[in-house]
Amino acid sequence: MFIFAGKHITRHGIMNKLQTIENHFVEKIVLTLQDLSEYFNVSVRTIQRIISPLDTIKSYDHNGRYFSLEKLAHFDSVGIWKYQDIHFSKYGTLKSTLVAIINNSSEGMDASQIKEALDLDTRSFCFSIRMSVVLDVKKVGKHYVYFSADQKRFSQQLTNRKQALESSARAPLEGTAAICVLVETIKYPDFSFEQLSQHLSKQGIKIKPEVMRDFFIFYGIEKKNSGFQVVELLQELTYDAVKSLNLTDKFAFTPVLYFKTNKEVCPHCHTRLKVYRTDRRKIYLLDIGQCEAHRTFMHCHDCDRVFESEDFEKRVPPCANVGYDVLVFTGQMILCEHRTIKEAVLELKKRNVHISPSQVAYLAGKFIVYLSILHLQSASRIKQHITDNGGYILHVDGTCDGDSPHLISAIDEVSHFVLANVKVPSESKDRLIPFLEGIKEQYAIPLAVSSDMGRGLLNSIAEVFPGVPHFICHFHFLRDIGKDLLEKEYALIRKKLKSYKISAKLRYRIGYEFGDKPQNIHVDQINQVLQSMAPINTHDNAAIKKLCYVLLLWALDGKKHGDGLGFPFDRPHAEFYRRLYLLWEQLDRLQRKCIENKPLYKCVTRIIDDLTPLINDMQCLTAYRELTKKQSVFDNLRQALSITLPNTTIGLNDEGQDIDMGTIENRVMLFKDNLIKARGYHKSIAYQKIDQAD
Repeated sequence: MFIFAGKHITRHGIMNKLQTIENHFVEKIVLTLQDLSEYFNVSVRTIQRIISPLDTIKSYDHNGRYFSLEKLAHFDSVGIWKYQDIHFSKYGTLKSTLVAIINNSSEGMDASQIKEALDLDTRSFCFSIRMSVVLDVKKVGKHYVYFSADQKRFSQQLTNRKQALESSARAPLEGTAAICVLVETIKYPDFSFEQLSQHLSKQGIKIKPEVMRDFFIFYGIEKKNSGFQVVELLQELTYDAVKSLNLTDKFAFTPVLYFKTNKEVCPHCHTRLKVYRTDRRKIYLLDIGQCEAHRTFMHCHDCDRVFESEDFEKRVPPCANVGYDVLVFTGQMILCEHRTIKEAVLELKKRNVHISPSQVAYLAGKFIVYLSILHLQSASRIKQHITDNGGYILHVDGTCDGDSPHLISAIDEVSHFVLANVKVPSESKDRLIPFLEGIKEQYAIPLAVSSDMGRGLLNSIAEVFPGVPHFICHFHFLRDIGKDLLEKEYALIRKKLKSYKISAKLRYRIGYEFGDKPQNIHVDQINQVLQSMAPINTHDNAAIKKLCYVLLLWALDGKKHGDGLGFPFDRPHAEFYRRLYLLWEQLDRLQRKCIENKPLYKCVTRIIDDLTPLINDMQCLTAYRELTKKQSVFDNLRQALSITLPNTTIGLNDEGQDIDMGTIENRVMLFKDNLIKARGYHKSIAYQKIDQAD
């Protein structure tokens, strides 16, 4: 029995009220609890109790304020029903809906696809979803993609996503077919795709109308009013087609190219020029490979001047036999594509350019010299471009290899132009100030400066650019915070592992105990082997030794764990210690099962004896436990900053997610507030250093 509007209501009365509420829903379609409360003059809590028998659905937006009946909903293929600007899902809450549609998707979903499906701004909820374990996230191409947390489904979705990415990267039409379509489009702008297809078919070129339509969509061109876009695309494709031609294998004999000046009379005294001498020399050009240059030199008898071919000077540097095009091609391979010297030599051989590795290295160095000269000559144009953009944001960073000199680079974050480079023995203030003064003199005062947290760089920037806003690079900020937070415990673990010589001992055990007996065992099989442990008879020496062998490989593989970002983002020694501890626990259980099998018992015991000193080292164990807590704090900060996220392989070049700075600032402040409230914060100097997040 319920109290309703100050009266006792029987079950029959409740049924009448439910029917009244249902009719009210049919009339209004969507209602809030407050609407029903005011309509029936009862509290919201009472309404919640009364409508509980009804099959109601709640909106996943508008903070879940709106309700409707499930039978009134018209869900689309995704499971979403939109009524005016209110959205409902057959899966319930926003979180459940997001998980369901991503699990059901064939290739996962990125933020734009989620936004299109849910009709919501993903920035308001994707971060919190990603922090949980209900979904997996991975960067594919240029975007973060959300996948199912089920590993089998995840693998299938990831494969489909990569295949779709590869297929979408290629145009529906390429080469001569694409060029023919564009030419006919320019000639007959009023033709439909069907008419173009029929017209080309008469010329022996068969292309379906829908393929043409997809071709124009791929390049973002509307056929109607396409105007000069078609001409521009035709120029681009024609240039690419010519560029892709390889003439190096089209000559049975070495081709001879003749070079002679265009001048017939001396430009100084107007005397007719006469042949002075000729020579022949082997040269290498990118388009045709090795060839022979036949040069004719002309001479002015009156002023005694000799004139060389202008065309030859444009193609080959003085005192060289390798053309400028080969030099640029080699420099781009080595410096832009990060190819090795050996790879560059092989690539040049395909183009009939047979030069030695030392020549390739020399050309790469020469390319840098030419590029630096060109950069100096272009300084005034760069400055003008910066001025037209309204100024520049200076980013300064340095790098070095061990004890080698530091390479300091400065770029404009707006135009991405490199402004200056310098090599210095160290990043000290007296070395950096002249470098920054030169930038200031050439390009004026920047709008802002960004850098890492190096003391010398911070002091130099403050002195050269006083009053200019100075921002810390998020990657460097994270790296420095992580080092301060994790270095103490991580260094201790690294030192302990080295002092106990665990790696050497385990490798010795693998060779001594197992030799080459367990063949073709991959580390990925560890889970399968562990799952098969229960039914395995402990007297089965082969099975137990196989398990021990795989466990040892798995433990040693922990030293390679990480995303290639370096410490503190990767902590391979901590992962190695964790696996060693798990290895010891597993072997300890095995040891008790193998007591009656003396050979196996001795084998397992020897491995345990190798691990026991490290496992019993309480200082190392305490450091690992403390490091585990701090790792969690550090990774949460990475998530808050939305850059260099765990399980990604992009470090300094990570541009982060497409999230506004206000959202990131709110996340960082929320992270900081939670950290301050955490137990032990006021006793930890390392945690307190994270106050720099302000």
